[in-house]
Amino acid sequence: MSVSSIPKVISGDLESLQNIIDSIPYAVFVIGSNGSFIDCNSSALQVFNASSRDDVIGKVPSILAPEKQPNGNESGIEVNTYIQNTHRSGSSSFYFYHQTFDKRVFPAHVTLKRIIYGGDTCLLSIIIDMTGQVRIEENQALIHENPYALIKLNPDLTIADVNPAFLTITGYKKEEWIGRSAGDFKVLKGDGPTPLDAINTKSTLRGTYVADFPNGITSMEYSYIPIFDPNGIIMYVYAIFADRTQLDSKINELGFLIRDNPGAIATIDLQGNFKAVNPAFQEMSHISEEKLLSMNVSDLKILSKQGISFSDIISSKKASKPKFMNL
Repeated sequence: MSVSSIPKVISGDLESLQNIIDSIPYAVFVIGSNGSFIDCNSSALQVFNASSRDDVIGKVPSILAPEKQPNGNESGIEVNTYIQNTHRSGSSSFYFYHQTFDKRVFPAHVTLKRIIYGGDTCLLSIIIDMTGQVRIEENQALIHENPYALIKLNPDLTIADVNPAFLTITGYKKEEWIGRSAGDFKVLKGDGPTPLDAINTKSTLRGTYVADFPNGITSMEYSYIPIFDPNGIIMYVYAIFADRTQLDSKINELGFLIRDNPGAIATIDLQGNFKAVNPAFQEMSHISEEKLLSMNVSDLKILSKQGISFSDIISSKKASKPKFMNL
């Protein structure tokens, strides 16, 4: 860009320019040829919580930034690099973390434009606080890149969004469910609270259910996470689902293998209490399931025993094959 093409602001136009930049709702600064601020608008004082123009005029731009950026680079060095590059190219746009005079750090979108101001080559800097937008973008990334199926519910519990993982697990199309109620799912079996319970208790609640989806009957473990604004008003509810169909299938398969096994099998906790027994164990012990589940291993009348005790097995954390005769 040639010097003749650079926007010029002569002294007679400075007052009108000041009126223009004061009307801009974003922080606007003019960076002089010496690299320090020579002007700013009223919004800049509000954004950075400055008490007066004297807080910024004559200061270098790095005064409005934390010592280092999230990438670990010193803010002052990065600022100077952007300024030098803009003087060469004429304009630039980038994201940068700024800091107010009361030490609040916020992400911002910065635009630099080379201008002639009062006869000098300067830079016009427009700084837009991106705090809310960055959070929205981060939330969108968390939703759409999450490996767990996720539904975003509005305060009226209609569906605002679903992520790709949900579509993969269920076999639905996104447009089929936006605006509908999560209660419209075909739930075959449910055990746990509702999204409304999570809202009323203002807490994360969990449960399980089995639903009939286009991809087949699916066993799900869910969490409802209500999100409130600072005033305690519900903004939305995240419903996060973990597909446990394969796990439940293996557990059920294991249950069948244990129940129908001709060998006597018992499940015992670390304190020696019976937690489950199969029919073969009941037959061997001549004790009913109801009574066994109220007993401890020590309650069995052992007439003779070979091998280590139950407590020794727990201590050694190793499998063992003791032999015993009970009455």
